[in-house]
Amino acid sequence: MLAATWWSGLEYIVGGARKLRGGRPLDAGDVVRLLGAVLPILAIAVLSRTHLMWPIAFLVAVELAHGGLDNLLSHHRADMPAVTWGARIAAIAAALGVALARPTWAPVAVGAALAIAILGAALAFWYRRSIYLSDAALDEQL
Repeated sequence: MLAATWWSGLEYIVGGARKLRGGRPLDAGDVVRLLGAVLPILAIAVLSRTHLMWPIAFLVAVELAHGGLDNLLSHHRADMPAVTWGARIAAIAAALGVALARPTWAPVAVGAALAIAILGAALAFWYRRSIYLSDAALDEQL
């Protein structure tokens, strides 16, 4: 699992570098998605100071799933707006920051972060469900 994760990350880095060399500048959506990489780091930091393994693992899993769905949307040029993505990332990061700053508040803060992540993923799926469920998207997968 770790090897697959690292391989996937390497593919993103190499593919992103190729696109940048091709002249496509980073836009706001790219920047907020890059900044979203801080969430797993914050989650691990919270995990190191608390015993909230399952909520943290679920939070990271939801965020990875949301990122995967966002990749499909990006392929169809229908990804969520930068402001929406950025606000969700900022809210989750703030909640994890509270969990780090005040470990006694960590259960509530991590619960809030998890709720935001689940709500964000559910709303993104709902608003773009026609793309996820379209025959064209399924045909491309096959």
